[in-house]
Amino acid sequence: MMRKRIVIAFLMVLLLVPAMLAASGSSEADEGLLIETGNGRTITLADGTVYPNRQIELIVPLKAGGGTDVFCRQLAQSMYKVMGQPVVINNIDGASGLRGIGVALNAKPDGYTLVASNPPGEQIAYLSQKPDYDMSTLTSIAGYSSDVICIIARADLPYDTFPELIKAYQDGEISTIGTPGKGDAGHIAINLVKQQTGMDFKTVITYGGSGDVVAALLRDEIDVGVVPSNAFITAYTDGEIKPIVALSDERFPTFPDLPAYGADYGYPSIESLTILSRCIFAPPGLPEEIQEYLASVVEEAVQDPELVSFAEGRNLPVIFSDSAEVAEILSNSLIVDESVDLDV
Repeated sequence: MMRKRIVIAFLMVLLLVPAMLAASGSSEADEGLLIETGNGRTITLADGTVYPNRQIELIVPLKAGGGTDVFCRQLAQSMYKVMGQPVVINNIDGASGLRGIGVALNAKPDGYTLVASNPPGEQIAYLSQKPDYDMSTLTSIAGYSSDVICIIARADLPYDTFPELIKAYQDGEISTIGTPGKGDAGHIAINLVKQQTGMDFKTVITYGGSGDVVAALLRDEIDVGVVPSNAFITAYTDGEIKPIVALSDERFPTFPDLPAYGADYGYPSIESLTILSRCIFAPPGLPEEIQEYLASVVEEAVQDPELVSFAEGRNLPVIFSDSAEVAEILSNSLIVDESVDLDV
């Protein structure tokens, strides 16, 4: 009988120890204690719940296969390594990225819905198309890279330099050009290029994303396209397309041999439209403790050797920007010089 009581007492101690340990840490948990677990790093919120405790949706507001989509899929894998919860990509394309951003703006601000955006890409489309929401209310999380919009051509086109390409348009040898979406940054920028250089294209063909522009080039549907460098690096490596000019003031660090629109040809700056900051946002009203946690996750994720190797393979810099920096980037991207015609 005594032996039976001892066994029962021992079992009760085993049951009580975890509860005692949890209770002893409850005051720290209320302050957003970061916890290292076997499955990843989580945070205990003020209400005692652990975040994240299920998968996170990352909306990519552009078609699958484009530069943003491909990079976000790699970023999602690296974030999973940090958190121990999957980050699932949901492509919601349409209206030059505005449809997916609209979905994110209306999502519950609980940290389980995020959205990718590349200021000033979708922000220019927002100013141009004027959807019924306020993009400035997005919660800024972090930035992970930057990119430059370039003019590219099919590899078999007999023009290798920007002056040669301009002359081909002026002579009527080429008449069309492709952009990822109507009213997006590339679309607005190429119309400025037309005004500044006399690059006399007659028709702008808009597609559903940068990947579609590259695909159109590869099937000989168009001769020339305007896309971020991340979108064409594979086709460039395979020798199927050639970059003509980076639409930036200075040569882009990861494409040092590619002439720059400003530095090499002396045209006025348009890089407020053409230098893209790759960022992650969340719905308005996201609790600050979750915002800070997610920013720290992205900061750790961009140091993942697999992501670094991926970025190097696509000629992209890995640049972490914190929440405050991204908020400033978003704010600045929603201000465009009055001389820029958004009605195209």
